[in-house]
Amino acid sequence: MNETNPRLAIDSASDQQAFAADLGVRLDRMSETTSITLNSSAARRQYREDRSLDRSDLAVDLSLQQAATERVSWSASASATRDSTLTSELGTSGETQIGYRHESLGAQLRPQWQVSERWSATAMMQVESDFYPSAGSGLFDYRYFSAGLASSWRRSPQDSIGFVVRTGQLQVAQARDDIRDVGASLEYTRTIDERWNLRLGGGPAWMRGSGSTQRGESFSLGLTRAAQYGAVSLAVDRDLAPTGRGYLTRRDSMSLQLSRDLAPHMSGTLGARYLRSRNVVGALGFTFDDVRYRRVDAGLNWSPLQQWSMELRAGYSAQQQSASGAHASGVDLALGLRWNGKNHVF
Repeated sequence: MNETNPRLAIDSASDQQAFAADLGVRLDRMSETTSITLNSSAARRQYREDRSLDRSDLAVDLSLQQAATERVSWSASASATRDSTLTSELGTSGETQIGYRHESLGAQLRPQWQVSERWSATAMMQVESDFYPSAGSGLFDYRYFSAGLASSWRRSPQDSIGFVVRTGQLQVAQARDDIRDVGASLEYTRTIDERWNLRLGGGPAWMRGSGSTQRGESFSLGLTRAAQYGAVSLAVDRDLAPTGRGYLTRRDSMSLQLSRDLAPHMSGTLGARYLRSRNVVGALGFTFDDVRYRRVDAGLNWSPLQQWSMELRAGYSAQQQSASGAHASGVDLALGLRWNGKNHVF
């Protein structure tokens, strides 16, 4: 693969050639009432000219779903990630100039009750811990707890209305006070026909930290279409999210994904993503920052054999930080060979 300005650094763009290798393994265990899934992946990037860009990423996700009774079910998940700030900080803190180590641990628990034929309720508990073990990164370890209650009422087989209340707490290393947030939202989902699905939601949110209180809002819009020869998905969201700078940020995201079968054994994809993170409340004082990230990519996949495929991918990335007012962009091109193993039942 070839990348121009892989660090998205200001005024220091250079072409870099790299060898990339990815390995993924999925294990499933299912019974009448229980489903267990383990997903693991490993990726290696090795560059010819600038070896400081070399990195090895690991990710493991474990999920469990169980139907305890006819009306009660629950799900749990745990994840662990070891990657680099070259990718983890894109569109968040914006610190992508040096590839510092980033590690993340997460866990989630969601019990669900089917109160009646049309009415269901769900409780949500989640914790995420992020670590930056490298000295000099300028980023801070943090832990974010969140919990919430959701209720959904199905008006008809095609649409449902839901209400969600949630609260969160951000703990940042070296900070005296925690940051707390609370919010509520009303959600609506509708199946327009066999191919189209619509999701709408929004509501107020409040954040408190460093002796100040801020009011904001959250919203979401999702539209998907699935057809025999392709799919389309559009998502627009605003929510609160922590970053390694020690802030709770207002994060706006927009994504568009298109996929289409172009010919027998050949398919194409096109994607666009926009991400904007603005500081709202800081645990270590307040410094306004506004990070904007854009990404456009396209790909072709040719599968002459059942288990083998060849991929050609091209992408453009750009990032801008208000603190410096500078803008950086890069282009990448990759050609790869993929092998998909067969499913085995043990």
